[in-house]
Amino acid sequence: MNSKERVLTAVSHKIPDRVPITNRFNPEIAEQLQKILKIKSKDSFDLEVELGHDLLCTKEIGIVSSYSLQHNRQTGQNEYICDFGIIKKKINYTGGSYLEIIKNPLEDLNNYSSYKFPEPQSQASLQNEFKSFEKGVKKYGKTHAVVGGVTCTIFEGCCMLRGLARVLMDLIDNGDFLNDLMDKLEGYH
Repeated sequence: MNSKERVLTAVSHKIPDRVPITNRFNPEIAEQLQKILKIKSKDSFDLEVELGHDLLCTKEIGIVSSYSLQHNRQTGQNEYICDFGIIKKKINYTGGSYLEIIKNPLEDLNNYSSYKFPEPQSQASLQNEFKSFEKGVKKYGKTHAVVGGVTCTIFEGCCMLRGLARVLMDLIDNGDFLNDLMDKLEGYH
């Protein structure tokens, strides 16, 4: 039984030869695993196959991609911005780095009426992700369950654009705005 057959058997409520497995990890961990396993390819699906995953699902699209350094432009020393206008700081630690949000583009609601979501068709990074995903499906689609989707919830996207504390207050004080923002995020995705 190959990986795809295993997953299809399990989702059909039948008993596969073993439980299908997968794992999620951020790009920094993936890079470290690739070094340890001496995998030269930067394709996350190649790493997942090497690790024995049945479901391949590390390619992420949408606003969540803004956590990846490759989807950001450097604006200052260790400071980056994505197509959504979210400003992040690169935090270095022993063994790697990660991006942490330091400024949300919708902190001030006066900016909301002029805020523009990126156009997916003109986002080079998003179009490259689609091409990478297609390549992965061609390479592994017959043997593995390739899982697509947006891994960020609409709520999380609002928090990335506005900040968690402000979104929690919006739930109480500004529901109409928050509903509108969620609708726009859904429309983008």
